[in-house]
Amino acid sequence: MTEHKTAPVVSISETNVSPIQTGLWRRIDPVYTEKISPCTDLCPCAENIPTWMDLVAKNKFEAAWRALTSENPFPLICGRVCYRFCEKECNRKGIDDRVSINAVERFLGEYAVTHGLRPTIPIITDTMAGYVQVAIIGGGPSGLSAAH
Repeated sequence: MTEHKTAPVVSISETNVSPIQTGLWRRIDPVYTEKISPCTDLCPCAENIPTWMDLVAKNKFEAAWRALTSENPFPLICGRVCYRFCEKECNRKGIDDRVSINAVERFLGEYAVTHGLRPTIPIITDTMAGYVQVAIIGGGPSGLSAAH
């Protein structure tokens, strides 16, 4: 009985040979599309959530609060009463757990109160063409947000 010796399996990669492109692969180029993050897309206040969340991650709380209040004048209130549509489709849901955006928003509101931060309000002058004057009826959070 003869023994058959087999050669060890070795994978060989040829680095100097380019693949032969046939069919439609010759004409397809990668397409890069810039998209809005799901949290920003689903936010009723249209906040730019990734911007201020990035600043919070860098411990720049005042800058994060200023970025947040440029779009939402009431982060402390919204952090408590918002239905959190932004968290439903969070990019982190498949990796570990969704980010609690409303908790971070509430933290930034409380940080502003404890540190005495005040929002910066742009002064509107007569030279600012293109602004439309409107009347807001109601002084609750919705009316004040609309005025903002």
